[in-house]
Amino acid sequence: MGTSLLRFRDGATTMTTKPRWVIVLAIQPVSGHWLMVQHHERGWELPGGRVEKGESVESAALRELREETGASGKVAQIPFLDTLESGMVVFVEINHTGVKDEWDSKDPKIQRVSFHQEIPEGLYWGNEELKSILDYWRASRTKVS
Repeated sequence: MGTSLLRFRDGATTMTTKPRWVIVLAIQPVSGHWLMVQHHERGWELPGGRVEKGESVESAALRELREETGASGKVAQIPFLDTLESGMVVFVEINHTGVKDEWDSKDPKIQRVSFHQEIPEGLYWGNEELKSILDYWRASRTKVS
């Protein structure tokens, strides 16, 4: 892993070791619902994947979100969470204007995509990891409000 400069929406920057992969917490800011994908083999998980050579963390997050869910958004925050080894969580705000809260993915590995307001059964990783990511997001929103 190489070192890279991360730039936050508020203009702050920091040097960090470039992660190998990203996890995307794609949130509807008003409702607080987040997107998850149901992988055929692994079950429910947040969208994400590898950071490609020469790709920024932000670009990787938005690309993985688009590839797995068809959704787009804007990077809101890249928190430093110690729960992930060689990976990074990226918070992305999305504006979902569609009628459906669940749809099929064009990615053949993904069974379906849907919005959640509670942690679903059949989660790929432990509930505590997802809960800590959601708690961090909620706390950061409280500080901004």
